Amino acid sequence: MSKEACKWHSRQVIPNGPMKSVLGVLAYLHCEGKLIFPSQAYLARETGLTDRSVRTALALLDAMGVVDRRHRSAGAKGRISDSYTLRLNQEFMFTRRQIRDTRNALRYRKQIPVGENSLPERGSFATGSAFRGIGEEQDKSTYQEGALKGVDSSVGYTREAGVVVPLRAIGGGAK
Repeated sequence: MSKEACKWHSRQVIPNGPMKSVLGVLAYLHCEGKLIFPSQAYLARETGLTDRSVRTALALLDAMGVVDRRHRSAGAKGRISDSYTLRLNQEFMFTRRQIRDTRNALRYRKQIPVGENSLPERGSFATGSAFRGIGEEQDKSTYQEGALKGVDSSVGYTREAGVVVPLRAIGGGAK
């Protein structure tokens, strides 16, 4: 247990309960200069969360740059628990919007936040709710958060020349 890591954890502004809880357990397990590798089942037991919530929280913490997550393999035996390193030298202050945008970017892995022409660096976030697909033209944006714009969120939308138009499905199917 590292008192420094526990104090660091309490200073972080993360307005998401599962992320904060998982980070707290990782901070509690942290030992200076050593890798920690708790299983997701252990993290779920310690936090009282489901395995799925723990996986989501770990993916968000990794994508937002709070922890470094390294996948480990047992060779022919399969996977073993990942190793985690906390970034104790940085302070983090996230908003709910940043967490939501990151969650949506992870959900739709082929899409990136609108902003620069290249992929965003790890830990950088867009300020809007629009996401640009990789390889799309510069003037088109796909809206994944349609509820914010007053449109049906179950349908993908594209913005062309300032007009929101539903995306059409391509392919066959029963008529």
